[in-house]
Amino acid sequence: MSDFAEDINNELRNTEILSNIKLCMETGKTILMVNTERIHGSLYDVFNQNFSIMATDDTRKIFSKVAIGPKTIDVVVHEDFQCIIH
Repeated sequence: MSDFAEDINNELRNTEILSNIKLCMETGKTILMVNTERIHGSLYDVFNQNFSIMATDDTRKIFSKVAIGPKTIDVVVHEDFQCIIH
């Protein structure tokens, strides 16, 4: 995340970044988060590994809550997803 003045308190920019993180969670990518302190609260359950698992006989889905703006949504977490915070 940038430290430019127009990005610091820009909710639209934060939502865009969280949407990209959500996509990485769903597709199993590894992300490196630098200077992202202002969105850490939105990813509280992800960072604390607070997951819900829904399983049937042949499939298993892992979910975690992500806050985007005023809403909290359940996001599918791919088993290969990794998040590195610097």
